[in-house]
Amino acid sequence: MDEANFAHAEGNQTSAAGFCSHSEGILTIASGFCSHAEGCQTSSILDYSHAEGLSSIASGIGSHAEGGLRIASGKVLQTTASGEGAHAEGSGCLASGDYSHAEGVGVSATNNFAHAEGYYTKATGKYSHAEGSESQARADGAHAEGRYAIAKNTGSHVEGRFAKSSHDNVFVWSGVHLTSSTQQKNENYYYSSNLSGSFNVNPVGGIDGFFVGTSSLADIMESQVSSKADLSALDNYVLSDDFDSVISAKADISSVPKISVDGEIGDFGLMHVSRQDYEQILQDGPLSNVLYLVSSEYNNAYGMQIKNLSAGTDLSDAVNLE
Repeated sequence: MDEANFAHAEGNQTSAAGFCSHSEGILTIASGFCSHAEGCQTSSILDYSHAEGLSSIASGIGSHAEGGLRIASGKVLQTTASGEGAHAEGSGCLASGDYSHAEGVGVSATNNFAHAEGYYTKATGKYSHAEGSESQARADGAHAEGRYAIAKNTGSHVEGRFAKSSHDNVFVWSGVHLTSSTQQKNENYYYSSNLSGSFNVNPVGGIDGFFVGTSSLADIMESQVSSKADLSALDNYVLSDDFDSVISAKADISSVPKISVDGEIGDFGLMHVSRQDYEQILQDGPLSNVLYLVSSEYNNAYGMQIKNLSAGTDLSDAVNLE
């Protein structure tokens, strides 16, 4: 014990160089003011820092590092808390942003107030949060959770698997699995957001995989459509643009009869005219394949073309409509 600075070192080749510091174990170093290092080859470098475990490093003021190292792709990853007030725990974790938090295996929180947890997750934006397996929160305020979820836009939230954001302030979720390892590593294949501020989901099977309660969205939509009016009566009519414009979305067409004539006459024309115009037509000679609807009020003429006519209907009563 160093009575001059109230430091304490115990174990094998330990060092307590900081005022009121404490070092114990094997090859541990406590060099910061009131710092603490314990375990094997741990270092608490700055004031009020704490390092414990195997080769962990607490190099930020008030930081805490605990756990061990990890060797991946020939690189040695030490659990390190280098930001002020940062916390790193696990295997090969890095908390380098001020007040950042990294825990798990190979995770990193490299910006201020960032949080990364799980397996090789990365939180690189301010106030970002990444959790799960190999997910990334790259932008400020972004949140990524799941497997290979990437939140790379401000305020974006991405979860599920193989999903990403492409716009700010979006929610993106995908449940679709990519079986190809090449596609899994390439975010160009991931499901993505469609518009800024949008809510985006990608369930397996589309609307068949989107459930509200115990019913799929597909079943709900089908039940709603089937409860509406049957419009199949229009199947034999081909309407012109002018005639089409006068039919509203809520028009009741149940009373409109299907028009038919005897014999094969091909296409049949229907023309709405004023009485004055009809009298002139009678003088000039009406066309044989046109049915004239006569109105006492003058309206802009409109027409419709009727196809697939069946036989049997008498058209004589349809000529002088008032």
